[in-house]
Amino acid sequence: MNLKELISQVKATNAFVDTNHQQALCTLINKNINSNSILNFLDEVLQLNTTEISNLASLMEIHPLGFQKYVLWDDEVRARLHLWNNTDAIDVVENIHDHRFHFVSNIVYGSYIHEEYKIVNTINDKVEVELISRSECNEGSTYFFEAGKFHRIIQNNPFAVSFLVRSQPILPYSRVINPETMIMAKRYGVHEKFKKNIENVKKELETRCHHNV
Repeated sequence: MNLKELISQVKATNAFVDTNHQQALCTLINKNINSNSILNFLDEVLQLNTTEISNLASLMEIHPLGFQKYVLWDDEVRARLHLWNNTDAIDVVENIHDHRFHFVSNIVYGSYIHEEYKIVNTINDKVEVELISRSECNEGSTYFFEAGKFHRIIQNNPFAVSFLVRSQPILPYSRVINPETMIMAKRYGVHEKFKKNIENVKKELETRCHHNV
């Protein structure tokens, strides 16, 4: 199965619209994703034309949470490859956070610790959280995670790779909790950040132009 066919079947499960179908999506991903299928997907990406590769390359980043992110597909849903490759980062702990979107994730190689949390108290921007589950996700593990739920990943392997397919944004922003201060902050997607920055530039330019009149 090529990446286009996989994405088509992901959409057909309807799990990103109705999360009651999440098990069907997990079964699909678990059955079809492994190191060989990922290698084939990477070959497909390398065969794309310059414009298509440029569009995907613009989404590549060293994620603030500590892993390398490569987008392999971006059309209605987005398929990403996450890579942890740092022997010095074992037991480095992410901030507790949620996501604007639903996603399904499969561990292609290696492992990591996955912790889920819930907020039990909020005072202004400061929160108290409770750990509700902690599990080691090993090669072949597949799980679905809903928008707005809190979790974090702890790297316990010097090299790990996961394949993730995410929905369109469900929520307007994500939330990140600083583990030292327990202060929760909002994080907006790149489109909202861009629009906000453009609005700020516009206001600044308008103010300066009016002063020169």
